[in-house]
Amino acid sequence: MNPVFLRVSLGYFRRHLLQTCLLVLGIALGVAVVIAVDLANTGAARSFQLSTQTLTGKATHRLTGGRRGISEQIYAQIKLKYPDIPAAPVVTGFVSLQEKNQQQVRLLGIDPFAEGPFRAYLPLQATQSMEALLPLLTGESAALVSKQFQAGLPNQTQQLTLQSGKRVTRLKISGLLSPSGSWEQEGLRQVILTDPGTAQQVLGQIGFLSQIDLILRPEQIAQLKAGLPPDIQLNSTQTQNQALQSMTQAFSLNLSALSLLALLVGMFLVYNTVTFSVVQRRSLLGTLRSLGVTRREIFALILVETTALALLGLVAGTALGIWMGQIALQLVLNTIQDLYFKLEVSRFQLAPLSLIKGWGAGGLAALLASALPAWEAAQSAPTGTLRRSVLEEHVQKLLPGLLLGGALSMGLGILLMAWPGENLIVSFAGFFALVSGAALMIPGLTPPLMQIMSQMAGKNQLLLRMAPRNVARALSRTGVSIAALMVAVSVVVSVNIMIGSFRITLVDWLEGTLSADIYLTLAERDGQQDLPLNLRQEISQWPGVSGVESARNRSLDQPNYGRMQLFVLSRDTAPRRPFVWTDTTPKNRQSALAAGGVFISQPFAYRHKFQTKSGQSLLLQTEKGPQRFAIRGIYHDYVTGPGSVLMADSVYRRFWQDNGIDSLAVFVEKPQTLEKILTQLEKELSPRYPVNIQSNRALRTGALAIFDRTFAITGALRLLAVIVALMGIFSTLLSLQLERTREFGLLRALGLSDWQLSGLILLESGAMGLAAGLFALPLGTGLSWALIYVINLRSFGWLLDFRPSPAYYLQALGIAVGAALLAGLWPAWKLSRLSPAEALKYE
Repeated sequence: MNPVFLRVSLGYFRRHLLQTCLLVLGIALGVAVVIAVDLANTGAARSFQLSTQTLTGKATHRLTGGRRGISEQIYAQIKLKYPDIPAAPVVTGFVSLQEKNQQQVRLLGIDPFAEGPFRAYLPLQATQSMEALLPLLTGESAALVSKQFQAGLPNQTQQLTLQSGKRVTRLKISGLLSPSGSWEQEGLRQVILTDPGTAQQVLGQIGFLSQIDLILRPEQIAQLKAGLPPDIQLNSTQTQNQALQSMTQAFSLNLSALSLLALLVGMFLVYNTVTFSVVQRRSLLGTLRSLGVTRREIFALILVETTALALLGLVAGTALGIWMGQIALQLVLNTIQDLYFKLEVSRFQLAPLSLIKGWGAGGLAALLASALPAWEAAQSAPTGTLRRSVLEEHVQKLLPGLLLGGALSMGLGILLMAWPGENLIVSFAGFFALVSGAALMIPGLTPPLMQIMSQMAGKNQLLLRMAPRNVARALSRTGVSIAALMVAVSVVVSVNIMIGSFRITLVDWLEGTLSADIYLTLAERDGQQDLPLNLRQEISQWPGVSGVESARNRSLDQPNYGRMQLFVLSRDTAPRRPFVWTDTTPKNRQSALAAGGVFISQPFAYRHKFQTKSGQSLLLQTEKGPQRFAIRGIYHDYVTGPGSVLMADSVYRRFWQDNGIDSLAVFVEKPQTLEKILTQLEKELSPRYPVNIQSNRALRTGALAIFDRTFAITGALRLLAVIVALMGIFSTLLSLQLERTREFGLLRALGLSDWQLSGLILLESGAMGLAAGLFALPLGTGLSWALIYVINLRSFGWLLDFRPSPAYYLQALGIAVGAALLAGLWPAWKLSRLSPAEALKYE
């Protein structure tokens, strides 16, 4: 770059530090949001990989059994019948560790002699010998942990106190693991390693294994399947892991899209600031053109300036993004664990690729946003650059094209939204096309709206008439700021309507599904326990109890449908269960289930292409071989990720050798006795059984609390988008104040008081905010419709009720006008100190 140009740029930015900081901050916030969300998504994916790698190792397939697991005898038979197939028994579950304040850790029981081909867990520290393994081989209640695990124990204790349900077991640390790979080290951070027999005692599953890991060649799969009992399933570990990971991908993609919207708003701010720097230096740039500086050099000057400031923004955004990423990771992990599955690895780790994505997105956004004003400056003739009116005239000529381009972009967005299929990328492309199209139309729609505002003011309300006209007169500046605020507020409107509709739908669903007064569930599900079979009979004889129904919840891996939840009910206790479709009535619903029919959830039906019509069936692999079950209805379900199937208890017992229960629904005779019975049940049953006892109200409250935690991160992202848009309004008002200094000085000289001049600025900012809010309402409503009926459906298989509320629109208008007025306070205060003589000076 020419040294003269460098001095020109440095001199300008030194004199206008506030504008410079706004541009840097706009880029920094946009980059920070992208980096934070990508770090959170990457961290969650890495936690999933580490958690599954801890269990899976190099296994290609896995044998699983019923609710309690797989019998040890199956493992012995496989070793005898197929000696050439590497096989390893695994007993695993989560336990509470007393030494870590009852923190949940994974207990992993493995056979050291069989582990060689599967997991590299057993290398010990150099100072240790194989003596550390002897207690595991001889069943002496010993355990191995990693160095990182022991470092987190108080006083480097050598004793571990584990609790699973009501069982408390003490294990002695006989050695420290020292795996060579970083993946293994991280994966063992929250794992206690022991032998299968000890793990069975701790978890209460004597004689049963959680799984048998296998390494199979393609030709061995059919051979092994042929010799398996019907109640044993052979599944590919890759397929299982992909099925689990696919549940969270839609959630991560939704967050990424929201972060890009914040970056889009930041682009408006960059455009505004760069345009202002060009307009403010119109005299200087015109002089340079008159002295022979080429258009290419002017264009390069603007881009180099933006690039230099963008680099500062990238540095600041990186630091901010890393800090925000740690918070976002915890929010994302909490959501995944609330909705899907437990992750025992949750440590934050910096991912270089996330930083590269943020830098690339931020740098590209800054250059794209600055390209148009740079081109404008380069294309203008020397005299044209000296006149600000040229820019406004050019904007007026562009308005028809912007309106047409915006309409075409919105049409493309609608077309992409309606495109058949389940591709979320296409859906989000349509979403962004809608937003971009609406933003392009704002400059063309603003003048008519400002004219209406001006006409609505009384003839004697001079300032009220002037403010909208001034906004329309400076369209090259105000149009972009209004568009930025409109995008931010429309996101607020759309997400608020979507979340509000979801919450109302969820409340209605809970009311229709949870009809019992008290629910008893297993406190520890990973130990494979069941509730005692006599517990139902015992509670049914309790004074004040009118009835008790049992339920069974099983997670099955099915050849045709992958991972699914099977809900087994002694009686459907939800007479008002909301259905998408059913060929039954509330009166014959129970008999339809008893006859062998099943109900499937809407997410399950959506993923597996079941239609809302009779004559369809579900093919399930049972312990007695493949069986078909008639589908009698599709019900709404907002809990299970992979989808669920509801079956009668009597039908389930015929095809699965499983008489256990894991939850009870209790009905009381009189509502006023509910609290008394609840207290008595807790007092009598909690010391005897590992159960959670909750009232209907507590269960609903807990479900809504999980719902609120799920959307906590979206609230933070919405707030950031509004903050960036607020800075855009602030930048616009500052630039207009500097450009119109002589005009304001003339108004003061003509008798306008300082508070009237400040009021004019606030009225202009308020008019911009009101315009942004009014434009955001229809756009936000359309976007919320797209979120509910396209994005949510394709992401999760859920169909929500569309429930807009006037409160959401009033809130949006309040945010838009309030943000604009807040941004106008500083420029208004500065103008109140304006000296007419200084303002009217002419060099």
